[in-house]
Amino acid sequence: MLTQKLDGLQQGFYVIGADTNVGKTAFLLNLSLNLIANNPGGVFVLIFSLDDPLLRIIPRLVSIKSGISINSVSNPIWKIQKNETIPTEKVAELLKTREQAINELKGMSDSFMIKDENSGDHVEELGNIASTISRYKEIADRRKLVVMIDSIYNIDVKSEEDTRKKFMIISKSLKKFTTMFDASILGVCELRKKQYIGGKPHLEDIKEVIDLIYDANVGMLLYNEMDHKVNTELKFRDPQASLIDFPIVELMIKKNKISS
Repeated sequence: MLTQKLDGLQQGFYVIGADTNVGKTAFLLNLSLNLIANNPGGVFVLIFSLDDPLLRIIPRLVSIKSGISINSVSNPIWKIQKNETIPTEKVAELLKTREQAINELKGMSDSFMIKDENSGDHVEELGNIASTISRYKEIADRRKLVVMIDSIYNIDVKSEEDTRKKFMIISKSLKKFTTMFDASILGVCELRKKQYIGGKPHLEDIKEVIDLIYDANVGMLLYNEMDHKVNTELKFRDPQASLIDFPIVELMIKKNKISS
């Protein structure tokens, strides 16, 4: 969809808004892995995981690569090996698939880096984000640099206490970094708690909306209709996995100042 609607991922500031637990982190991680897989040797992805520690992100990446649940990836002994509900022949298959996914991620390790709050040097501070991007721009060399920030609201500006002014600085700085480092910068943010006009969210529903919407080259929203409508058709069921309905999350492009 990004290739069709936006002519691919270009230099610029991308803002992705969504409700809590809709899948903002999953979207960024899926996109990161797809970019690396589809552009071998052509892209470097720098992920600022300011919401979740690295120890929670790695199992999510393995889960995405393997198709195995995060809980099973994190705890294979109890969730796979000693799980009496899984047939014996299936246990070996799941463990092999998990191991293959881990090895695939290791093979991609020269194409991405994850920084969390435990990385040291107060990586969440805006000035340190700039210096980190600068450092990995050199590592990326001629490869396209893509920066993922989860989430924008976790960025800190030590010199500013006023929330409104703080987000104005963050927004304009991230926009400036895209040209300074010839990078694509994608940041996720929360939506206000409200009932949306017309049933679906708008860019105006993003918190600290004025600067983020104005500075973003591209504004996108993730929407899970199952959270708002009981009888939605935007869902699917995997009969081999469970009898639970899973949401089909919509990606809506609401602003596009990059492509035709």
